[in-house]
Amino acid sequence: MGDFNFGGVKWPLQECGYLLPKEMNFVQRYPDSTLYQLVDRPTRFRVGNQPSFLDLIFTNDECLVAYIEHEAAIGKSDHTCLISNVQLQIHTHNSQNKKIKRNYHKANFDKISEEIKTVFSELFHTTSSPDKKINTMHLAIKNAVNHHAPQVRIKVGYQNKPWIKKDMKELIRQKRFAWRRYTNIGTEEGYKEYRKINNKLINFSRKSRAAYERNLLEAGPKKFYSYIRHQTTSKIGVPSILRNGQGQLVTQPKEISEAFAEQFSSVFVAEPPGEAPTLDPCLRVSESVEDIKISNDKVQAAIKDLKEDTSPGPDEIPVLILKKCDITERLVHLMQTSYDTGILPKLWKTATVIPVFKKGDKLEPRNYRPISLTSVVCKVMEKIIVKHIRQFLSRHQIIGQQQHGFCPRRSTTSNLLSCLSSWVNSFNIRDPIDVIYLDYEKAFDEVPTGRLLQKLEFIGIRGKLLKWIESFLRQRTFRVKIGDSFSDEKEILSGVPQGSVLGPVLFIIYTFDLPKCLTCNVSMFADDTKIFANPLISSERLQNDLSHITNWSKEWLLKLNVDKCIVLHIGTRNPHQPYEIEGIPLKKVSEQVDLGVHITENLKWEHHIAAITKKANSFIYIIRKAFRDLTPEMMLKIYKSFVMPILEYAFQIWSPYFKKDIDILEKVQRRFTKVPRTLKNKSYEERLRVLRLTTLKERRERGDLIETFKILHGHYDLVNFDKLLFQYSQNTHLRGHHLKLSKAKSYNNSHKYFFANRVVEAWNRLPPDVISAQSTNQFKNRLDAYMLQN
Repeated sequence: MGDFNFGGVKWPLQECGYLLPKEMNFVQRYPDSTLYQLVDRPTRFRVGNQPSFLDLIFTNDECLVAYIEHEAAIGKSDHTCLISNVQLQIHTHNSQNKKIKRNYHKANFDKISEEIKTVFSELFHTTSSPDKKINTMHLAIKNAVNHHAPQVRIKVGYQNKPWIKKDMKELIRQKRFAWRRYTNIGTEEGYKEYRKINNKLINFSRKSRAAYERNLLEAGPKKFYSYIRHQTTSKIGVPSILRNGQGQLVTQPKEISEAFAEQFSSVFVAEPPGEAPTLDPCLRVSESVEDIKISNDKVQAAIKDLKEDTSPGPDEIPVLILKKCDITERLVHLMQTSYDTGILPKLWKTATVIPVFKKGDKLEPRNYRPISLTSVVCKVMEKIIVKHIRQFLSRHQIIGQQQHGFCPRRSTTSNLLSCLSSWVNSFNIRDPIDVIYLDYEKAFDEVPTGRLLQKLEFIGIRGKLLKWIESFLRQRTFRVKIGDSFSDEKEILSGVPQGSVLGPVLFIIYTFDLPKCLTCNVSMFADDTKIFANPLISSERLQNDLSHITNWSKEWLLKLNVDKCIVLHIGTRNPHQPYEIEGIPLKKVSEQVDLGVHITENLKWEHHIAAITKKANSFIYIIRKAFRDLTPEMMLKIYKSFVMPILEYAFQIWSPYFKKDIDILEKVQRRFTKVPRTLKNKSYEERLRVLRLTTLKERRERGDLIETFKILHGHYDLVNFDKLLFQYSQNTHLRGHHLKLSKAKSYNNSHKYFFANRVVEAWNRLPPDVISAQSTNQFKNRLDAYMLQN
């Protein structure tokens, strides 16, 4: 931190005017660094001069700095005084600070199964209520686990590094003793003895750490990735200080949990009395979902899909018990009873909430997202019910093509491709586009239960299923957990349960009718909504659609956050038409992050490429610090799991076409392949050959072809998605396969190098036997063989 004196540089880095050589050098090197600059407002003000960014704060961990305040200058200075709160995690060395946990992997699953079966055999012949049966089942599983799963003690807080064993601890003890003896006596022999032991400890420590890291791969993927997450993620979780609702700072875990619980419960909305708004009778579905029969096969398939490391909910039943114990038949009986009677036990409707930081001031509870841990047994039943609901929604085409979130065979890529195709085509013929991004405030938490049930009945979810979902939504509670402390139980008055399997599907059903009342183009991913049109001919329609959305939001009690609703004006001939919501003008921006991709007003990708390069380089820096000696095998595993997803997310949208951008991305891979010492002195081509990697450019070209195959063969559940993106060739006399494409005429680079145009030549060159693959995996295998041969 300090006064860097780069007056021409503006933050966040924007198009700067004339820069001095030192400033230009600084701006060019910043994206390749591992640091983030946090000051976002000018810090120097002088009469007659433009305010400038001179004082900067850099960090390699954004979670370290809680907030930055700009205060009045000190003395005669014309620089603002920057006050920041730096959070550090303090470890206390306390041998008594240990936590007792169950080791489920070493449990006696046969005996656990026997105990549970004994309890269930008595339950089968009773007329107990479903609530009592399920509570008895949970108690039986918990008691059996306590009897037959051993306990282990885990140190909490300060812990030695995993490679520090008994021999190294002895050397550390000898080093301390030698140092004390030297400082007391002060002889040269004493110093030499200390140096000798210290050098031995350093060498032994390096070898021990390298040996531990080499053995991580053999220890299995869980331990390997757990070690990486521990080394790379920020050590700052939930703060040890928080500001409660009265603005006071609290430090005790119980008080912090209560502050979070107060914040999370404040967003719920009480549904007003009276009749709910009506829906268009044309949208009503006369058919109903058939009654669901829960079978052994369905339960086993749902349990198989669960990950073993899924955290248990308030019932404390781990996934491993469901996977390893033979209790499927008993679960089927309880789930079917719950479905037939429409009764869920309290444990299934209670959530343990863990706060996760989003962004902003870390002392404010509102800047945290509530992550709910719910009953794993209930999740199994939810998976079965969701599968039936999705089949019904798909059969009757209830969810429109505008919604891409939480829908099978749709994704962020399909959302962005469909939008960018329209924007790029308009940009190509110099037609402007106005995109309005809408933001709903706590949308998932504000869905009113009564109105949601009305919509479920309207679209055909009736009878026993509707009764079960009503019981699932009503009388829910949650507790916030901080360390080992819990808040008091709070009632959930509205919303769909976040952290549940059923919640996201219920939300997209609740918003299914929103696109029907709009006249402009609309695209949604869950609650992320954007509408767009040509302002030269449709600005009034866009404003009218904003009015329709505002009215819909009021009727269905979803509050728009007007401050975060923004307009992106695309195109050089854009008139920059103003828009407003209830008299409040919408903020205009030149760049917007849309589902993780930076969209700019000129549809260029330099800013997005700079952002992902920055993120990837920072991760490489952390990995180099985390590992003493990274082998090529370990490097490859880390690279494919953590770095490649950053560099290749949605690349079909933003794939670079300028050489400088291609080189910037390739430089990341060049840098990471040099990390293993054995590869450091080899050329880039040799390193790729040893690691069996290709260049990032080749990977993007391969990915384009795979995406084209998926689109042309109906992988996405979107009608005419192929015709929206591609033009089929009308020339039937061409040699080759029958799915040849043709290019549209391009007048600018954004259109020329857009996915639908840049892939045409490579696609048309493919031989018929590659195109005729029956599945995506078969196409990948044939494509790889073809590319290797050619």
